[in-house]
Amino acid sequence: MKIYFPDYYKDFECIKDKCKHSCCIGWEIDIDNASLSYYESVGGDFGKKLRDNISLKDTPHFILDKDERCPFLNSSNLCDIYIHCGREHLCEICSNHPRFVNVFSDREEWGLGMCCEAAAHIILNHKSPVRMICEIPDDTETEDIIKIRQSIINVLQMRNKSIKERFGILSEEYHIDFSEHKFEYWKEVFLNLEILDNEWESILSKDATPDYSWMYKEEYQLMLEQLAVYFVLRYINKENQDNIKGWLSLSGLGVYMISELFAREDNKSGEVFEDLCRMYSSEIEYSLDNVEELLFELA
Repeated sequence: MKIYFPDYYKDFECIKDKCKHSCCIGWEIDIDNASLSYYESVGGDFGKKLRDNISLKDTPHFILDKDERCPFLNSSNLCDIYIHCGREHLCEICSNHPRFVNVFSDREEWGLGMCCEAAAHIILNHKSPVRMICEIPDDTETEDIIKIRQSIINVLQMRNKSIKERFGILSEEYHIDFSEHKFEYWKEVFLNLEILDNEWESILSKDATPDYSWMYKEEYQLMLEQLAVYFVLRYINKENQDNIKGWLSLSGLGVYMISELFAREDNKSGEVFEDLCRMYSSEIEYSLDNVEELLFELA
């Protein structure tokens, strides 16, 4: 089995207590069977605390407190399981997040999810054009969908053209009208999706005059490129090859919505842009219902 990952993948490292949007808060944390067996074997007071804070109903999971914090996220925003038991005894979801794996018959593709602020920073500030690396070197790609995806990425990485021009080329090639609906239309669509964070709703609802002067600055052209490539790598693969147009449209919609929301922000900085990408990823990519609803709207 060949394993592929973007060239920034191994740069990721959890920033632990420095994280402003901890994945240990507000997310259901399921426990895999191997970790559960270990937690049930831990002795002493900490073992009792482990078992007292695990629900075995449906899928085993940690019982969040009233503030939706993991019971093992301490007051310093560090993980007590990591401290008491070691990194190797974190459950799979904690050990892997925000990494994701797409498994196909002949290959695995590993990536970083942008719902994590550290991952978003790495992805959006990667300076060179993103390349997929194979742990088993092989210059021969036989899958048509991989060739198609790479051809899309090649267009998105045409740095002698603006991001708008690059999407214009893809629009002609794939017969997609990326500007078919205006922001107010999509704003209402997004407001009617499942919303996980009230801050996201506030940002969508903001009534402000957009300012697009930032868009053609070199730093933001680069961030928009890396954002677009991220979506294409995440969405266009063997599993979704029967609807390349739909998934490419969804990639374009993500870039469009984040750009429009950023244009309405008073404080325009790389950090604010990164946080919008993080929120978009959390709200859309991690809700199957939201993804399906947007694909339906784009059909």
